[in-house]
Amino acid sequence: MIVVVNFSNRKHGNCYSIAGTVKKHYGDKKVKIFNFIDETFKSCGNCEYECFTSKCSINDGLKELFKSILQSEETIFIIPNYYDYPSSNFFLFNERCHGFMHNNEELHKRYLEVPKKFMVVSSTNVINFKTACAYHIPHGTIPAILFFNARKFHQCSIDGNLMQNSDAVELVNNFLSTDYTREESAMAIVLCQNTVLATIEEVYDKATLSLPKGHIEEGEKPIDAAIRECFEETNEIITPKNFVEELKPFDIVFVNYCNKLIKKTIYPLVFKIDKPGDIKSKEERIKKVAYLPIGEFLKKCSYENVKTMIIEAISK
Repeated sequence: MIVVVNFSNRKHGNCYSIAGTVKKHYGDKKVKIFNFIDETFKSCGNCEYECFTSKCSINDGLKELFKSILQSEETIFIIPNYYDYPSSNFFLFNERCHGFMHNNEELHKRYLEVPKKFMVVSSTNVINFKTACAYHIPHGTIPAILFFNARKFHQCSIDGNLMQNSDAVELVNNFLSTDYTREESAMAIVLCQNTVLATIEEVYDKATLSLPKGHIEEGEKPIDAAIRECFEETNEIITPKNFVEELKPFDIVFVNYCNKLIKKTIYPLVFKIDKPGDIKSKEERIKKVAYLPIGEFLKKCSYENVKTMIIEAISK
């Protein structure tokens, strides 16, 4: 069984029609859709915190939703963007999760391990949604999120007609089928004493702290790509002699500027140098390049997996 959870409060908006597209995609397979607009789920409150000692005192259909997710082979969350954050229904769901799990670690583990995909009708403040969705999957993994920007499909989001665009429907089907275009990139983690070489670049029109990285050319090794991209982006010169170790690769899924679904494997490589070079931004999308103290980078970086890699790198 496939479970679809639509967190929108619009009866016939984009999220509602996306849920219908998901159902069509799976054809004869059983699909169970929970539209929050059709339900009477209650938010947390007006209780004595019974969930901390026994179980939630609220008796509504949300318990059925939780049980259905646990029994599903995959669950699809469809989340609208309200002022750069998930809708209040998504936070209601998160609150009630505690009451359903009521400190049952085994139940919580089962919930996290249910395969999940997320669809977000917007592409602003991506980090907020990645952070929120990460709480519903095993720790340390990256949520598979499809971000819809209606403007990229020449649509107005509030009109609710996104699924009338054939390219948008194809994107949904490709995402559900994991029919991705595969790409590979190398990331350079350049450490200099107690600092790390960082870039500030534009991601969905938002300044984002990151690390030098870029596409691995045909026939190119990850280490060579990392060295080349580091120079092309930051003007910093590193060599194979500076190489320390390659960390575990990871995948990200995103929609490129041609509305194509991309699954990119990133190979993080650690380098150490004795003193910084003449660094500067050499690409338009990169607004600033700097060596930041490790603590400052960890505090400002929004990507949890990147933070984990930095901590692993400095331990080498």
